[in-house]
Amino acid sequence: MTAVQQAGKQGKVLVYSFDATPDIVAALKSGTVAALLAQAPRKLGAEAVQDLVTALKAGKSGAALKPASPQSSSVPTLVLTKDNVNSAAAGDYLYKSTCD
Repeated sequence: MTAVQQAGKQGKVLVYSFDATPDIVAALKSGTVAALLAQAPRKLGAEAVQDLVTALKAGKSGAALKPASPQSSSVPTLVLTKDNVNSAAAGDYLYKSTCD
């Protein structure tokens, strides 16, 4: 994004990015970034904590914990654009800068 701006190519070169942190969402809203491929951070965090709790409960016997094999998880994604970033559906895909 910065390189495109410094080269004077804003509006001629479209910038796409991954994730939806506050700074990059601001760039999306201003038109500096064309689109974001965003994950649902709250869902990812909740799944990670649940997996940890399950593993800890399974290992109460003192035996070494072994990961399930193969282990996979589906990660929901959404393409965010200037047109949908403020929608209710986009809310779960935006990273928060505070823990409220």
